[in-house]
Amino acid sequence: MINSRKSSKKMAYLATAIATNILLGSINTFSGVPFLFLDSIGTIFISSHFKLKYGLLTAIGTHFLLSVIHGPLALPFMLVGLSIAVVSHFFKSFMHSYKKAILAGIIIALIGAFFSAPVRIVLYSGFKGIQKSASDLVFILLNHKELGEINRSKRGYYQLTEFKERSYMNDYELFMIFKILFASRGFHKHDLEKIYHKLFTSVDDKPIMGKLLANERFYYDGVPKTDIYPSLKRLVQAILNQQMVEFTYTKNGETKVFKRQPIDIYFSDLYFFMISAKHTVKDDTDFNELNKFRINNMKKIKVLNERQSLDYTNRFQGGVLRNQTALPFFGEPITLIIDFYYDPVYVLDRFPNSIIKQINKDGSHRIEIPANNGYGVKMWLLEQGSHVKVISPKYMQQYLVDNMKKTLSYYDINLNE
Repeated sequence: MINSRKSSKKMAYLATAIATNILLGSINTFSGVPFLFLDSIGTIFISSHFKLKYGLLTAIGTHFLLSVIHGPLALPFMLVGLSIAVVSHFFKSFMHSYKKAILAGIIIALIGAFFSAPVRIVLYSGFKGIQKSASDLVFILLNHKELGEINRSKRGYYQLTEFKERSYMNDYELFMIFKILFASRGFHKHDLEKIYHKLFTSVDDKPIMGKLLANERFYYDGVPKTDIYPSLKRLVQAILNQQMVEFTYTKNGETKVFKRQPIDIYFSDLYFFMISAKHTVKDDTDFNELNKFRINNMKKIKVLNERQSLDYTNRFQGGVLRNQTALPFFGEPITLIIDFYYDPVYVLDRFPNSIIKQINKDGSHRIEIPANNGYGVKMWLLEQGSHVKVISPKYMQQYLVDNMKKTLSYYDINLNE
């Protein structure tokens, strides 16, 4: 009879402890106070006053009921409750002294934090660096010191400010990216919208950003008439696996089937290109020998099982090409020397390795440009009109003269008269 009463009394204590855990756990969630495991108060009491098995049963019962109330994600946190039960039982002799009780409380809080952190990380797809509970931050900071210090600007708010600044773009940086994307016109509108929405989720002040971008977004008209993402993805995989591709390609009204090994993807002047040769080869002189293809014009792309190893010395170097030419055309490297009769910054910005050698008596600037002899440089020279005079190479100078004469002939102007 006596044992039955004791057992009933223990079960009453256990039930009360579980109810206390659930009630105080809700308060803890609302308050956001760190290291305060109110949902384990009942567990601590039972573990420190009764046998360990009752403390473990309290933890199990608490998280079982929490999973029924809040969902199954509460179950993995049972590990935290069980660890607190074990530690509380171990330190039960400390509870009779205030100082020892405080020490035991600190140890229990720290152990609870270390057990809860990895559970939260696994359940919520890893730590994403913006805002989590303090127990998450303790665990992560111990393993990732480079994340920096915790910034707590208000109660219940924790932020890794240094990590956020280093790892996430702010609204001004995102604004610059958006502007470049719109200006490129290199995407079909459907592709651009997908990229836009993904980036926009990272914007803090969405109403302001939306207002700043509204006009360009509304009037955006990309060059590709269909989505290029599937083709680009297929080509990138072929590059990584060093596989050949077969496709149809149309240029100037002529369509042909090509088989090439893609070695790089290059973007310039409205277009994404698939590159299949070194940047110094002859370019666009023979349709059958093309090695640079606009991806939006490539159709029926088929990745073949044929593979071919590439010679590193014959690799395409997009960074070199971008510095050598204003437009995406291959060519052999040359030293182009010009006199420029306008603000030289237009040359220096276009060709980053160019150097002003002297200022001439007529006020023009003699500029030396590491360039290539491709069609892109020739087109750029023609665009400058009377602002440029080519000094060398002489064949580049003659190219300009011949083209200017031809242009004048369209207007019935004969320089020989």
